[in-house]
Amino acid sequence: DVTLTITGGGFESGTTVSLERTGYPTISASQTSVAGATTLKAVFDLAGRAHGTYDVVLAAPGDSESRLTEAFTIETVRESASLEIIGEATLFSSGASSVHVVCHNTGNIDLVNPVISVQLTEGTQYLVELPATVPGGLTQLDDEFSEAVANHPEYVWVSRIAAQDSYSFWLHVAGPEGVAPLHWDVNLETMIGYLQSATDNSSAKLARRFSPIGDACTILDAAATNIHNEFAERGYEVEFEEVFDIIEDAFVQSAADYGVSKIEEVVARGLGQMVVLGLIPEAAPIYLIMFDGITDLRSCYLMYRTFLGFNALFAWDPNDKVSHTGVNGCIYGNETLRYIIHFENLPEATAAAEDVVITDTLDENLDYSTFVLVDSSHPSVLTTSLNTETGVLTFTFSGIDLPPNDTPPEGEGWVEYTIRPVANLTPGTQIRNQASIVFDVNDPIVTPEVVHTIDRAAPTSSVAALSAQTAGEGIALQWSGSDAGAGVMDYTVYVSVDGGAYSAWLSETTSTSATYEGAIGHRYSFYTIARDGLGNTESPPGQPDATTTLVAQGRGGCGATGPGGLVVLAAGMLGFACMRVHVRRCRSWERRSTKGT
Repeated sequence: DVTLTITGGGFESGTTVSLERTGYPTISASQTSVAGATTLKAVFDLAGRAHGTYDVVLAAPGDSESRLTEAFTIETVRESASLEIIGEATLFSSGASSVHVVCHNTGNIDLVNPVISVQLTEGTQYLVELPATVPGGLTQLDDEFSEAVANHPEYVWVSRIAAQDSYSFWLHVAGPEGVAPLHWDVNLETMIGYLQSATDNSSAKLARRFSPIGDACTILDAAATNIHNEFAERGYEVEFEEVFDIIEDAFVQSAADYGVSKIEEVVARGLGQMVVLGLIPEAAPIYLIMFDGITDLRSCYLMYRTFLGFNALFAWDPNDKVSHTGVNGCIYGNETLRYIIHFENLPEATAAAEDVVITDTLDENLDYSTFVLVDSSHPSVLTTSLNTETGVLTFTFSGIDLPPNDTPPEGEGWVEYTIRPVANLTPGTQIRNQASIVFDVNDPIVTPEVVHTIDRAAPTSSVAALSAQTAGEGIALQWSGSDAGAGVMDYTVYVSVDGGAYSAWLSETTSTSATYEGAIGHRYSFYTIARDGLGNTESPPGQPDATTTLVAQGRGGCGATGPGGLVVLAAGMLGFACMRVHVRRCRSWERRSTKGT
């Protein structure tokens, strides 16, 4: 199914919508709905319909008809999604932190009955807050905090996320009960996919996002976790303890050299560079994305300044513009981009700021008509204007009276908005965005530039070559892949027996090796299909990557599998089963079965 959203005016209840193309049958919407006379939504079943452009025809009651010529295109199905985790990266003993989980349908068909799973470190306390299911309705908020259980995710069911639309909810997180704050170490992992039986090998997982959350003593661990994960994804074998030790030494040495209260230049990216250069110099570019999982460096900065007395730990400009949309700075091109601009009246300021003006010149590759103001820190004094000819977006906080930020966050502010890219941008196109912030009559403060790159290129992968014959019944396989954009998310490994049809052996696994158990006298062929973090999926190859025939021990050949193969296989199985529901999870699912939208 695909949901078509039409905006305009004067829409009436009972209006029908159809797709028409000369020489082809008319396609009528199975469902239509009108919202406030300005928005009309129509759901179409396009299975088996011919590809190409169609006219969109609206027929209001009384035979009044409107036609949008070649306004709709039917193309090859692409099912994909992405996740954003937006919020504080730290927990404080005084209360819960709030995290906004945003799920984007980046494909071209509706996601029907998707399930979002949320897994927190065991013992973590949390509340789930879901939006109202209808305009003007009530939000669904848990009555009390639940305690996270290992390997038992919290499931949120959504009836439908329309193509190129999004769904979001809030997660309120508090530290484990009975554990001192200094020992809190919380991780959050979210996935979106479908609930399936354990025997169904079709696609289950659509997207995955990981974010460490911690307190003053666990951000070092979070930083080390991110760098270690980046190494692992790129095939570097580095022990976590090595990464952590280098980061810890950097902090300790800096404190010894400059004094805890005077550290000015120990920067997040600098720490990453120290680790990479100390362990694997040739991998230096990794440090640029070491903090990708920690979505709010602002929280880290304020936490260290508050708890440890640092004047400045990160080389982070408190006047900043950020966007967490996409994966590794890449987007498919049909997402809704979300931007947040932060500003602060620094503690050393001698007076409150009466007015704050933010000027944001939007990239020409953004569709100015899709701009939406989401929220701000001071909505009562905010005026927003957008020049749709020049793309100049202006936020004016008049009479904000923002004091020096001696007691955070009293001297801070922010504004959040969304906007969509222009349709059908060429792959490789970069969307660049930067804002300037003016406090009263002071010089403008220019934020860092945010860059999104259109990535529609599929990754590549292959299974390592095998000998013509393999002794024994186990075939030790290794595979690898690469992707210049969002990065490889997972692999599906296919097998053919004696020249027969290929079937998926391992689905959506993050492993890069496993042992296939076959039978003596049979020939086995293998290939892999890689998928990146945006859902771009590799096409099947014309020929298998590797082929071998199993022979009895002692008949020659090579590649007999050692006992470690089964261990690797188990890890691979866990990789593709992460969104499947087994009996041991039924209690968790039933407990949440009434929650959804």
